[in-house]
Amino acid sequence: MPCLVDASEWCMQHCMGKNEDEECILYLENPEEFSKHWEIKREGDNIIIGFDGASGGGKTTLVNQLAEILEREGYDVGVVQEVVRGVFREFKKKYGFNNLTELRASSRIAEFQQRCLVEQYLQEELMMDEHDIVLSDRTLFGNEFFTLLYCKDSKALNEYFSKLEDYLNVRKLTHGKIYDAVVIVHPLPPEINVDDGFRSQDLHYREVQTFAIKQLARAYVDRMIELKTADPWERINLIKPIIDFLVVEKLIH
Repeated sequence: MPCLVDASEWCMQHCMGKNEDEECILYLENPEEFSKHWEIKREGDNIIIGFDGASGGGKTTLVNQLAEILEREGYDVGVVQEVVRGVFREFKKKYGFNNLTELRASSRIAEFQQRCLVEQYLQEELMMDEHDIVLSDRTLFGNEFFTLLYCKDSKALNEYFSKLEDYLNVRKLTHGKIYDAVVIVHPLPPEINVDDGFRSQDLHYREVQTFAIKQLARAYVDRMIELKTADPWERINLIKPIIDFLVVEKLIH
């Protein structure tokens, strides 16, 4: 018979191994009280969740909504904003590119993608050093997909993947994981205008993005969550229980 227990009470006062014959179902009667016990050691015991998939899939809105909800519950949350816009501003100022399409067709694309990789990794590391829960808008795998798609220089690709491999190995050594979970966001309906110079309106291309990034992430991350619904609150209600589970999992190990 399942044993219903309050997560904070169970995690703080009971050891794993008790009630071995029972299935424990965790629930939170008082999230604010539970969050008072949520003190994660910095040595790899925090949580990082990456959000990736289709351009214009609503990742940024979703990440910001989740961060707001978690902060209201008392969690210390850091958000890694999508880095490509900031890196593009650097390249526009330095080389005079007018838009991302122009840059991607240039000989600077490998340099640009590697710069995005470095910035993504460093921003995630910085947030993990400073916060207990990190939500990352895009992942290392999204950057990997765009590099494979646009970079045609084999030497530059080799340099890129050597750096990526180094980053993945360091992340696993220092944190024991690449991401605790990756949320794959499917494209929004085609009638929603997402073309702002960084996002494509081509629905088939966006579906290809989603599939390819999902496959790249699966090589390194066990927990994958696919969001096919476009409803904002359905998305929240699908992800929030996973975050609560990860919090409990960290506390009991």
